[in-house]
Amino acid sequence: GAVANMIHPLSAGPEIEFTVNVAASKCLFVLDGFFDKTKGINCPCLRNIIYSSAGDYLSHIKKAGFWITQGRKIQKIVSKPGVMSWKAFIKKGNVPADLSQIKTNSDPRKEAVILYSGGTSGKQKGILLSHYNINALSKLTIQHGCPTLGIGDKMLAVLPMFHGFGLGVCIHSSIFAGATIVLVPRFNADICANLIKNNSLSIKYMMVSEAGASVYSASKLAAEEFPDFDVNLRSAVSIARRLQDPLAELVKIDPKAIGVGQYQH
Repeated sequence: GAVANMIHPLSAGPEIEFTVNVAASKCLFVLDGFFDKTKGINCPCLRNIIYSSAGDYLSHIKKAGFWITQGRKIQKIVSKPGVMSWKAFIKKGNVPADLSQIKTNSDPRKEAVILYSGGTSGKQKGILLSHYNINALSKLTIQHGCPTLGIGDKMLAVLPMFHGFGLGVCIHSSIFAGATIVLVPRFNADICANLIKNNSLSIKYMMVSEAGASVYSASKLAAEEFPDFDVNLRSAVSIARRLQDPLAELVKIDPKAIGVGQYQH
């Protein structure tokens, strides 16, 4: 019944502080590799910072490999009042054996998720999605994308998941249908090909940067390439082509319009 306040994984400390305070968030969940960004933030509403490590649930062999390649670069976090590990947080819970017995009085018209705009016209703006919104997105995704998606199926999804597509399409749609999600930290053609082959995946979604798509869609070049398309369709084509050849599309856009960070900064 709580509200998920989604933060861009590459946000700096001031951006994290703004996002937490504007939504009056009580808990902040963060990977240990990003924990340093939370130091010095002033968030009176925040009760706990709960951290986890990518290596927590790996096998012993994979955990050793992760420590050699990545883990040893991450500073160890000391638990203290207001700061605890994910494992400690889970141990504090009291989960009934039958999860179907968990009931909530949440109003489906109330907000379930807060996403954020790119802030191109100033500060970022929170976008509220209700339980109805997020469920409708998932239902439509399944209906038009893969009507047969269900229990026993697997779907490949590439991180991150802080935005509407990643959260609604890649995560919630799978949960909504009872399918299994195969998560990939970042896109790599060979790794994804092996995962598709070894996991008998039923449906695959890929995410690409949309930076500058709206600028391109209103440009003279876009009008010449697609004279019969409106700006929305031109944007869609540009974004889709980035999966095929990212550089060939991005060179059509003024570098000032290709932001680093949240959307079109």
